[in-house]
Amino acid sequence: MTAFNAAISYHLEHAVLQDANSPAINYEKFAISRGLEAMIISTSTEIIIGKLEIKWKLKLTKELQNH
Repeated sequence: MTAFNAAISYHLEHAVLQDANSPAINYEKFAISRGLEAMIISTSTEIIIGKLEIKWKLKLTKELQNH
């Protein structure tokens, strides 16, 4: 299974809720990645032309600076 397929599978099983009207996101279960929580220093979300845009900034470490 590819990483993309694993992410879609996880979200469909855990983070997408179906109510009487339409699908909804369970934000407590929604995940962009795993294992980076301590490295993320800020996040923002915005809806642009009907699409959700998610941005985040990582704390620069020596390891990240060398890549």
